[in-house]
This record gives sequence, structure tokens and C-alpha cells, in this order.
Amino acid sequence: MDYIKKARKNYNIYFVHTDNFKTINVSFIFQRPITRLDKLYQTLLRKMLYLKTAKYGSLEELTRAAANIYNPVTVFSTKTSSQYRTFTLQAEFANEKYTEKGMNKKNLEFIMDYFWHPAVTNNSFDEKLFAICQKNYIEELKSLKNYPDTYSLDECWRLLDLYDFEMPSSEELIEELKKITPQMLYDYYKSMFTEDSLDIFVFGNTSDDITDIIDNYIYGDFAPSIITSPKRFAEVRAVKEKREKSDNPQSKLHVCYKVLNPTSYEEKYISLIFSMVLGGGTESYLHQEAREKQSLCYYIYATSYNLFNVILISSGIDKRHTDKVLTIIKEEVKKIQNGILDEKRVKEVIKTYENVLLESRDSQESLVNSLVSEVMRNADDMETKFQVIKNITCQDIIDFAKKIKLDTIYLLEGR
Repeated sequence: MDYIKKARKNYNIYFVHTDNFKTINVSFIFQRPITRLDKLYQTLLRKMLYLKTAKYGSLEELTRAAANIYNPVTVFSTKTSSQYRTFTLQAEFANEKYTEKGMNKKNLEFIMDYFWHPAVTNNSFDEKLFAICQKNYIEELKSLKNYPDTYSLDECWRLLDLYDFEMPSSEELIEELKKITPQMLYDYYKSMFTEDSLDIFVFGNTSDDITDIIDNYIYGDFAPSIITSPKRFAEVRAVKEKREKSDNPQSKLHVCYKVLNPTSYEEKYISLIFSMVLGGGTESYLHQEAREKQSLCYYIYATSYNLFNVILISSGIDKRHTDKVLTIIKEEVKKIQNGILDEKRVKEVIKTYENVLLESRDSQESLVNSLVSEVMRNADDMETKFQVIKNITCQDIIDFAKKIKLDTIYLLEGR
């Protein structure tokens, strides 16, 4: 993707000019090495920053102000990779070419106020708002078991040993959350201005003046930018298995394979195609065998997490069928490892992936995400992806399959 990089002393701006959309999309991406409690602080901070700013003292005032500038969509999100945590402020607003002169500046300043000018009193966040956010977050964590899909996936990831520290459980997070004060959260927020890197992505039909607006408004002595690289495994431990009971009628089974010493080509492409052949859609091997032929599960699918070099297979089952479904998963993986692979199915999957890439060209958000991956995760641009996937062979997939090793089995056992 063609873009202009504007390197500043403490951050970078990536600017893409396109007249395909009537909106402008801006993403502020903060990144730092991940620590054990980052998720806790990120989530709590995200909840706080939404509620009011120094200029607008309540959610009601923020809503009214947004309505006066054609309702920009503002979203905070958090994400972790194998080495780093990412905190993102993303916004989309109507281009002033279709509204009123000067609206781009008003929208940008309104959006940036959420992070650069939050509501602060005596170098601390508002105690009453903090108490509300803290309480709500505690209740969310306490009720996590009521959402078996989310809970079981979280527990499975905890077992994978992906970090240099042990990921905290929901119970541990609650205890840590109770210790946090408004001052501690504000100190964490302030640390982002020196310990985080900042990369800004501007996407839309607008002049370079929009980057001047950003430069004149933001401040911070940010760290150098980071390129995220995938987690690498040279070997796997003995398979770690955990079964946990729940009151839900349906059991949740997660089976994780780690990829050992893949090439960059395998990480970027073959991992995804392999997971789609194995468990992507109704024509996949797992769906056909476990659901269509033997009716052993409600659903089953495989997902590639290439930044972690993990293939995750998830299924909703009756607990009586656990061992049978596990056997099918291992057998279907083994078949591919042994070279049993339908070339027609592989070509269908590659065609599906091509169609996904074609559709993403019409989505501003998809294009932005693609550019972010290209710049910050060393991903290939879309044109390169089109050229590469056409040449993927069955042998590529077989060779990749031989590199995956079973690592973790987690079952949230229903009634």
C-alpha cells in the first residue's frame, strides 16, 4: 500500500491519501513490552477515558459535543502480542468536504482530547468515576464464568505459557484490581508518555494539513517505535491437559498446537491456509468428520494465531463425546502430516482467501488494519499477498503440518 511516512522526534505518522471513502480514519497506537498486569490497567484506563474529558465533564456533555460535529466514532481497544501490549485510540469521522469547513480540525481535537486531555484533579483521576469503573470491572470478572466461550478461551491461553510470566486468573485479577487507586491508574497513564511508542495512521481523502493539526495538538516524549515479531518455539513440553467443571449444558473443548521453527513464509501464509483447510467452514476436514459424518459436536473450527505460532482448535460438544472429538482432531492433523490432502479443497480455500482480500479493498477499516500490520508487524502488502497465495502448494501445507506439535488440551466440562 502506498503511504507517506512522516518521522517526528518521538513518534511517526503514516498518511494514506485515497478518495474512495467519505470518511477519515485515524488510529493512535501505543505499544510497550507486556507485563503481568498490563491487561488490568489497560482495561480500567479504557473505561475511565470514555466517561469525560477536561473540557466535557460528563458522558452527556461528550455526547452532545459529538452530535455538533457529526458524531465521530471513537473506540479504545487493547491487544496483546507475544512480546508487547497495544493500546489503540481509533476514530472515524465525516470528511469536512461533505460537511462544513473546519470540521476535520474540530473532530481531531475532540478525539485527541480523550487521551491527551482527560479529566484530572490534583494529579489523579476522579475518585467517584474510578470507583464506578473499578466496581463494574470487578463484576465483569466475577461473571466471566457465565460466558463459557470467553472464559474457556481465557483459561486455555493461560495454560499455553506464552510469556515470561504466568498470566493471572480472573480471581487473581480481581484481587489486584481491588488494590489499584485512582492515583496508581493515573501514574500508569502518565508512564505511557515515556515508556510507550506512538505510531499514528491517517487514512482518507484529505490534504497533508491534517498531520499538522495532529503535530500541533499532541505531546509526549514517546519511546522508539517497535516492530512486533512472532513468538518462536524450538520445542514443546509434555502435553498439558486441564478439565474444569461448569454448570453450562454445553462443554467447550480447546486443543492447541504450537508451530516449531516455521519460516516467515509459513507464518504469514501457510499457517492460515492450513487452519482453513483443517477447520475453516463447513467444508473443512474437522467439520465434515466430527459434525457432518458423526454428529459429535455443535461446532468445530481451527484458528491460526501467527504472532504466537499457535493453531487453536475449538469445539462445542456434549461431554460424553470429548474423547471421540479429541481422537478425530488428532487423526485429521495426522492425515495432513502424512500427506493425505485434497488438492481441490486446498484450491477452494485459496480462492476463498483471495475473495476476502478483494472484499477488504472496499473496507476502510480493513485497509487501515492491513497498513498497521504492514508497518508494525512486518506483514506483506495486499498486492504481494495476492501474488504469493496463488503459488501455495499442497506440499507447502504438508511440510508446515509436520512442524506443529500438540501442546495444550483444555475442557470446560458441562453438565
